Amino acid sequence: MRDLAYRLYLAALQANLAVRHRLFQVFLSMRKSRMSGADLSYLDLSGYNLSQANLRGANLARSDLRDTDLREANLVEANLRAAILHGADLSGAQLTGANVTAAQLAQARSLEGTTLPDGTVTIHVST
Repeated sequence: MRDLAYRLYLAALQANLAVRHRLFQVFLSMRKSRMSGADLSYLDLSGYNLSQANLRGANLARSDLRDTDLREANLVEANLRAAILHGADLSGAQLTGANVTAAQLAQARSLEGTTLPDGTVTIHVST
């Protein structure tokens, strides 16, 4: 009986977390234009749609941004220290003055048209 109660508790806890995760996704998608300076450090934002989000000066340190849509996002002066950018789409994003390394940017899926931290703009190169 105790084992069944524990399994039911774990199932309810997992369902609660799934609902909270989905609600947070909806919340972020509605607030995309008003997240300037937000502290989003250490969050799992993998797979979220943050295209055209205003994340100017936001703290995204150690956040998981795997496969996140950051197309045309404003990341000017954002802190991306140790953030995971594997598979993230940063095309058209503004990264001027952002705290991010070249190794992190190399993990991104696309940097086409991105303004890099030093102010240079990447272009599409045909191979």
